[in-house]
Amino acid sequence: MTTQPTPEETAQWRRRLASQANNRAWDLCERASRTAAQDEEMLQAAHAAMHFWRMVGTEENRSHAALLVAHAYGLLGQAQPAQHFLDQATPRLWGEGAADWERALTYAVAGHVAWVRGDAAAHQSHHQRASDMIAALPDPQDRQILEASFRVLPVPGTGVPASPCASVEHPTAPAVTGHVIYAKDLVAMRRFYVELLGLAVVHSHADHAVLEGSGAQLVLHAIPAHIAADIHISQPPVLREEQAIKPFYTVPSLHAAAQAAQNLGGGVAGPVWDGAGYRARNAYDPEGNIIQLRAHAQA
Repeated sequence: MTTQPTPEETAQWRRRLASQANNRAWDLCERASRTAAQDEEMLQAAHAAMHFWRMVGTEENRSHAALLVAHAYGLLGQAQPAQHFLDQATPRLWGEGAADWERALTYAVAGHVAWVRGDAAAHQSHHQRASDMIAALPDPQDRQILEASFRVLPVPGTGVPASPCASVEHPTAPAVTGHVIYAKDLVAMRRFYVELLGLAVVHSHADHAVLEGSGAQLVLHAIPAHIAADIHISQPPVLREEQAIKPFYTVPSLHAAAQAAQNLGGGVAGPVWDGAGYRARNAYDPEGNIIQLRAHAQA
């Protein structure tokens, strides 16, 4: 005859499972890069932790679980569910009685969710507040734990993480593929592509910038001054609709990317359409070059 576990034993196992799922999800969240399978595991582990903490956890446990799920969705570029679960976490973690490290972590996640939504002002505000609060934490271990999560989040004004893998002038292997765009305003074009696509800056000099992501490079090269002097870029720019090549880029969210493109001096053109497993629309950079933005069909 099978012995049934007592309620206390069941609760103990649920707490253990919640803790294991929580630790695994945070481990994956803190990685600078993940495979598609690891992305799925990260989200499943975060949801599993929330499921068990709702059964046996305190209000604090449930709030932290909701924050973790919001963070996982944010890292996957899914703004709507990220904001939904963030809203469940903030009443406790920004409320009276929250510890400084809890507030700092919540501001960090909130800043990233704002970035995914395309809200640059909120991203800047929350990110800076998180940075200041983390630096002020008296416990070195608390700072170290939060910095592990904070360093993989995009920095305002760059769109790339503060982790070493995204730093300027970092070593890189030869890119598998890529393309070159000649630019009149190198600074504006670099900002557009870095912040819109989350590309890392490999090199940045007065006459060119090399950006990279997912094994491909985008080289922005300044047009020589004597030629650039005769080129006029209007605001908004005239679209270069007769160009023979149109590169495409995959983004987490078409909606967020469209908002970001407009905020960065470019914009979008035409409707969204469906492809084989993806949705797409045309966009343009600050100098009128047309590109295609793509996102997975569910994004």
